[in-house]
Amino acid sequence: MELITGLGEMKSQTDGANVLYLPQSLPNGVYFILTKRQTYVPLTVNKPYLFNLMEYGAESLQDVQRYINQQVQKKPSLHQ
Repeated sequence: MELITGLGEMKSQTDGANVLYLPQSLPNGVYFILTKRQTYVPLTVNKPYLFNLMEYGAESLQDVQRYINQQVQKKPSLHQ
């Protein structure tokens, strides 16, 4: 699995080219997680799964809080 952020910042060098020059179909078991702002990005894939994180604000906040709490528990120097 690969994570690529800032997809909207990338520029395609060839008109109509996939901005990452990835094939339209990936082999089984190969996954990419891509993030971008709400702008057009020339990226063509056969089986896209779009997940709008903005629709899950409360859940995202809980995830961040849980992560911070876990990190604090691991480091006694962060305890008050």
